[in-house]
Amino acid sequence: MKIFAYSKWDAVAVTAGVLHFAYVVTFFFIFPYAPWWVLICMGCLYSVSVSWNINGVSHNLIHNPFFKSRLLNRLFSIMESVTLGISQTFYKYVHHRHHLGNSDRPDEHGNTYDWISIYRHGRDGKAENPRQDKIAIPNGGVGDRRKIERRLEIRQTFRQPEEVRSS
Repeated sequence: MKIFAYSKWDAVAVTAGVLHFAYVVTFFFIFPYAPWWVLICMGCLYSVSVSWNINGVSHNLIHNPFFKSRLLNRLFSIMESVTLGISQTFYKYVHHRHHLGNSDRPDEHGNTYDWISIYRHGRDGKAENPRQDKIAIPNGGVGDRRKIERRLEIRQTFRQPEEVRSS
């Protein structure tokens, strides 16, 4: 019987998520008894692990559920919500909405489809805080800002139907 929906390598992400959950449970139970220096070390490790869990395990889960079984995906999602303190249902909704707009520019009313668009609070059609000519692009490389802005302009054109923009 096949457990994973896409690849046996999903077991790595699932194991990392389960280990992170076990770490949080351990942290909870030893908190009243552990010396302060252990708690500080565990707190620092927890803060780093939240980042890799959200950006790795949780992010992959909301795009491509790990398991064939809807029940297992739901249980894993609940476990992730408890571990991270962030509802995975809410994270999925906000994150997928972000992908729909994909950092779009404001329309004529100053609204963006993507709530976390870097242009949402910018001025004069520029990003909120452009610090340099080169910016990171999703595939991990660095790209020329003008080329990326041109791509965003093209996406903006095909973004959504007119009736959606006006609402």
